[in-house]
Amino acid sequence: MKDKNARIGGALTVILLFVLLWVTLYVPLASAVSVWLIPLPLMYAVSKSGWRYGSMLLVLGIVFLLLIQRDLSMLFPIFFIILGFVMGETIRLKKSAFAVLLTGSLANIMMLILCLAGAVLIFDFNPVVETKTAIERSLESMVGQAGPLLHQNAGTLLSMYKSYLNYLGNIAPSLIVMIGVVYASIIEWISLPILRRFRIKVPEWVPFRRWQVPKSVVWIYLIALLLIQTGLTTDGDPLFIMAINIAFVMQILLAIQGLSFIFYFASHRRLPVIVPAIVTVAVIIFSFLLLQLVTLLGIIDLGFDLRKRLDKKK
Repeated sequence: MKDKNARIGGALTVILLFVLLWVTLYVPLASAVSVWLIPLPLMYAVSKSGWRYGSMLLVLGIVFLLLIQRDLSMLFPIFFIILGFVMGETIRLKKSAFAVLLTGSLANIMMLILCLAGAVLIFDFNPVVETKTAIERSLESMVGQAGPLLHQNAGTLLSMYKSYLNYLGNIAPSLIVMIGVVYASIIEWISLPILRRFRIKVPEWVPFRRWQVPKSVVWIYLIALLLIQTGLTTDGDPLFIMAINIAFVMQILLAIQGLSFIFYFASHRRLPVIVPAIVTVAVIIFSFLLLQLVTLLGIIDLGFDLRKRLDKKK
């Protein structure tokens, strides 16, 4: 009876994967939801039945894609199939929720780099350069038309926008890392509650108010800023690009530390959770104004152990 149920469950898992892949490729409106569910059958299969069965399901998914689609659009579903396999294996090994996020993020980053390298080497197409060029052309056209209306020199506006664009081009490696982490976070946030419903033992997240990054993040951030601000490196140098990417990633981590402290402070003062939630949304929307403040709060929290001080007062 158990063998029969296992076979039925396995067949349903394969069918579900095939349906999600087909919907993602051929139903544009529904694909916005289905693409985030593609990893779910793999995560269920690997965490329940082991990596061997998961490998078989992964191969079946790729073969199915080759049968119904044979162009570059099939790479995106394959991306999520592999991600589901990796995260499912981490769950099977009974690792923490952060470990699941880490392995998923690393798998994402590795696949994004491989896709970028393949586009450059095989198709002679660099998405970063082409996107930058297209934006520059759009900016030149927009500034040329809007400059007189804004009563500003078009050359000055264009120079300012190009400096921002060059900065975005320089932090492309960090953006790849951020995309990998965001994708893995969304999939884990969606999949873990569903897997729990199917009686898969999945790790629990630590409450956000208890999140803390290592104190070494502050020193790494300050060293990177020192390299950028003191003129030890110049724009375009490999050391400069490395420094601004490190500074960008460390700033995001410190901002997360700052937001975590806001949630901790709200809990300490018994404030409704809606209060820190509204602050977080405001920081995300007005990041160009508030990100530096939240980053500074994260540095102070790490440097002066604000949470311990609050606990002592309590």
